[in-house]
Amino acid sequence: MRYPTYVVTNTGGVPLTGITVVDDDGTPYDPNDDITFTSANNAKLLSLAPGESVTLNATGVVVAGQYQNCARVLAAQQVSDAETSFYFGGAGASKSSKPKPGVVPKDDKTDAEKEARDALNDQQKTEKKAFDDAQKAEKKALEEAQKATDT
Repeated sequence: MRYPTYVVTNTGGVPLTGITVVDDDGTPYDPNDDITFTSANNAKLLSLAPGESVTLNATGVVVAGQYQNCARVLAAQQVSDAETSFYFGGAGASKSSKPKPGVVPKDDKTDAEKEARDALNDQQKTEKKAFDDAQKAEKKALEEAQKATDT
């Protein structure tokens, strides 16, 4: 058995609410097996004061071979973070399709949880676009500055 532990800490200066934690469970392109914690299934995620932490636990079966998963956190204040972890499981290990205690089974996920996952994906796309746009604007400003210097 493996016992993934998720520690969510509010490192900012304002309280966070409506917190969602989604772990891709080693399958980034298959949301059906995600480990999901929300305030709907864990009251600890209703609010986190600045500097406050919450620890969440799940269980699962060790997967044989190299394993990688990514856990993401999103709050109603449109802040997010992600962390990737790895392990190497020994021979004979297999992945279980049984629901993990403390986690909503995939068939019982609510529309709110699906919306939270979609919001997290949308937020990540928005952040990437903003980053790309900022890089383009910086490049354009540097080119214009270079032109002004050359003339």
